[in-house]
Amino acid sequence: MTSVFLAREYDVQVTAADLWVKPDDNAVRLAEAGVADRVLPVYAEAHDLPFGEGTFDAIVSVDAYHRGEPERVHGRPGT
Repeated sequence: MTSVFLAREYDVQVTAADLWVKPDDNAVRLAEAGVADRVLPVYAEAHDLPFGEGTFDAIVSVDAYHRGEPERVHGRPGT
């Protein structure tokens, strides 16, 4: 899992948003990996994320299908 790698290698706090894996299931894996204190599993759909603007310093997207509406991803068209 990317979130485990980031937490271990860079000692950062990670919010792991996933539509397909339930947070409780992810929490078990995170505890087994020893990073439960640094990774927060969240159930979320990419087009309706429950986070405010400026919540994160960086965003990493893995296995997501990016399509259309670039202004929704970047905040302004053409960027």
